[in-house]
Amino acid sequence: MKRDERAVKIEEFIREYIARNGGVDVTDALFHDEFTEKFGGRQTFKNYGAMPNPLAMRWVKRLYEQGILERGIISLYAHEQGFPNWVYVYSLRTPNIACT
Repeated sequence: MKRDERAVKIEEFIREYIARNGGVDVTDALFHDEFTEKFGGRQTFKNYGAMPNPLAMRWVKRLYEQGILERGIISLYAHEQGFPNWVYVYSLRTPNIACT
């Protein structure tokens, strides 16, 4: 079965972005702006500056569920109204290398 070309391009974009920037999360304005420009979707206004694209985060979560990305939690100390206390941050999965 041939993979959807758009899906391949989205996956490549996410992998390349994370490789360049070390990770991605819902507050990463540059990621959401670039994703929206390339692949569409609607950005959601948030009081904390970033305008996340739910479509982008669905793709990031999908790659996490496929084992391509790792997920961790980071605490955020800016406690302005509407700002989350923590977010998931996604990074490229590092391969397990057995030491012999």
